[in-house]
Amino acid sequence: MAVLSASGSDSVLTFTGSGAADALKLTGTPRALTALPDGGYLVLADLGGRGLVSRITREGVVSASTEVAVTGGDLIYDAATNRFTVANNGRLDTAQMPGQVATTQTAPPTQGSSASPSPSPSASTEPQVSAAPPASVAPTIGPNVLAQARVLTAGLYNLPLPNGIKPQFVTANGSRLWLLDQSNHVSSFDMNTGDLFDIGPLRSGVNISYWVAGGSYVFGVDATTGEINVVNVTTGNVEGGFATNLLSKVSAVAVGIDGRLWLGLRDASYLLAFDPRTHVMSGLDLKGARVNALTIDGLGRIFFADDARGTVGTIDQRTSLLEEVSFSRPGATTALLVDSTSTLWVGTSTGQVYSVRGGTATLKVSLQRPVSAFAPDQGGRAWYLAQLPSGLAGYAYAPADGSQAPRSVTGPAQSLSFSPIGRAFLADPRGGFYMSIEGGR
Repeated sequence: MAVLSASGSDSVLTFTGSGAADALKLTGTPRALTALPDGGYLVLADLGGRGLVSRITREGVVSASTEVAVTGGDLIYDAATNRFTVANNGRLDTAQMPGQVATTQTAPPTQGSSASPSPSPSASTEPQVSAAPPASVAPTIGPNVLAQARVLTAGLYNLPLPNGIKPQFVTANGSRLWLLDQSNHVSSFDMNTGDLFDIGPLRSGVNISYWVAGGSYVFGVDATTGEINVVNVTTGNVEGGFATNLLSKVSAVAVGIDGRLWLGLRDASYLLAFDPRTHVMSGLDLKGARVNALTIDGLGRIFFADDARGTVGTIDQRTSLLEEVSFSRPGATTALLVDSTSTLWVGTSTGQVYSVRGGTATLKVSLQRPVSAFAPDQGGRAWYLAQLPSGLAGYAYAPADGSQAPRSVTGPAQSLSFSPIGRAFLADPRGGFYMSIEGGR
C-alpha cells in the first residue's frame, strides 16, 4: 500500500507492508495517486500552476515524469497504450507516459530535513523525459470520437464512428471498449480519451457468436465450431484462431481473473477452460448440471445458470466445491452478473430481473422485453439493458435493483458499458455510440 501526503511545500509517498520501499519525497503539492497493474503508482503533483505526473516503480523509484496543463483531478491509467488521463469536472487531459526519465525527480531536502541528498548534486529537479510511445500502440483511426459528440437530449450524446465502422459486438476492459464490426475487423475505443485504435481483422470467414474481454486478452468464439479467436490487449495484435474439438456447441462463455476463457457446453455437463498463453484446454465435471449462462466474480468464483433444472450454481476453484440454489423462473436465462456486493443477478427472456444472495432469489424488476445484458458501473453496481416495450423503438437501461427510473435511447443498442469516470456507452450497430453521463462527470 502507498499513501501520498504533504511534506512542507512538497509531497511524500509512504509505502507500507512487508518489504516496503523507503519513503519517497517528490517535488510539488500532492494532488492524486493511483495504482498501476505492475505494482507501481502514478502521482500527480501541483508545481504551482502546472501539473507533474510521475510514474513510481514498486521499488519506490521514479521511472518517468511528464508535465500536464491541469493541477488536480482523478488519475486514470491505460496499460494497453501507456497513456494516462487527468479527469476534473468533465475535462479530460490525456498524455503519453514517457518510457524513462534521464534525471532524478525527487525533491531537494528542505532546511532541517533528514532526507538523503539527491544522488547527483548537479541534477535538475525538473525531469528530462523521453516521449517516445511504446511500439505496440496501434495507430488511431480518424478524428477523436468524443470530439464529434452531438447532443441528443440533456445528458445524452450521439458519437458517430469514422470509416463506416458498425459495431456488431462490443466488450469492455477497463477504460477500453473492444469493437468487432460488420466485416470482422477489430478496433479499440478509449472511453476516457475518445481515441479509436485500429487493431486488425479476424480470420476471414469466421462466425463469431461470443465476444468477451479479460485483463490481457479479448476472445471471439464460434459457438458451432468452437473456434477461439484471440486478441492480445497488451500488444494490440490479433493472434489468430485456434480450432477446438468440443463435445457439443458452446452455450456460454466468461473470462476468469487468471485470464483463461471458460466455455459452457449446450449438450454436455462440463465446463472447459482455454489458456491463451499455452493454448491448452482443461475441464471441470459439473455432475449433471448444464450451462445456459456463465459469469465469474472478482474472487474467481464461477457462477452458472441451469435452466433445465431451474438452478443457479457456483464453483469455488480453490476447493472445486459445487453448490446450487433452486428457484423457478419463466423463460430462459439471458444475462448473468455478480456485482461488487457478491450478489448474483439473473435476467430472463421474459423480462424478469432476480437477485440471488444467501441462497434466496428475489424478483426485483419485471420488464416486457428480454433482458439483453448486465453491466457493472464504475462502482460495481449492476445495470440491465433491455429493448423497450412493444410499440416503442429503442432500448432502456437502469440499475438492476430498480432503485432508479430507466433511461432510454431511440435506436438499437448492442451493448452497455461504463467508463471509470461514470459515463455509460451503448453501441449502436448502425455506426456509433450513445453516451450518457451517469456518474456525474
